[in-house]
Amino acid sequence: MQYKTLWPDKYDCLDLAIDYYNNPVAFKQEMMNDASKIGEKWFISNRTQSLEEIQGHNFIKNILVCDPANSISNKADYSAFAVGGLADNDFLYIKKGELLKVGFDDFCNHVIKLLRDFPEITHVSIEKNLYMSADVLKIKELINKDDELKYRNITFINRMQKKNKDEKISTIISDVNNGRIIFNQDDTDFIEQIMSFCGQEYSEHDDAPDAVAQSTIDIKEIEVIQKIKILDRRKLGL
Repeated sequence: MQYKTLWPDKYDCLDLAIDYYNNPVAFKQEMMNDASKIGEKWFISNRTQSLEEIQGHNFIKNILVCDPANSISNKADYSAFAVGGLADNDFLYIKKGELLKVGFDDFCNHVIKLLRDFPEITHVSIEKNLYMSADVLKIKELINKDDELKYRNITFINRMQKKNKDEKISTIISDVNNGRIIFNQDDTDFIEQIMSFCGQEYSEHDDAPDAVAQSTIDIKEIEVIQKIKILDRRKLGL
């Protein structure tokens, strides 16, 4: 099907149809100049460092936050993975932020990969809404079969998420804009999704900002157990 356009050399009917059905909100914003579909971006700046620079900090808490998606289709949300570390300067560093479209098995296997890549991770937080803990059980099985991981002390956080996402994401606006949450400079897709977020009503995806917001919540709950050091009385001359 073809129809007349003002600039036939620039617009193809099939391409226009694909653009519309793949992302109608973006189509109306960019192609039809529909101001009612334009949201204000929540994040205006961000701070990044290389992974080498990030790993040079002294971390007191380390967590992997995962938000599994319900499908691997083009229109589905992404599965989000955020490896977060709270440093002794009280800044949160997202050492690795990823957005992947994966099924159940690949999701579980990717968690295992990240646990190997970041041996400092002590806690894994996985949203319960989708797989209802089946993914956690599978990941624990994989850990027990892994010669490297089975000796790690890894705690799982697996809760239903009922809080409004806009409310949750709004809590990190100041920290992101002011550089108190720092990202891996190589994670461009992850950062771009955060920077383009305009609220659930106007944004196609919210996986990355939601994972970062959840990181700030869960990492606060990690209790740091300090090792007791026994002083040698002989060094005091006693």
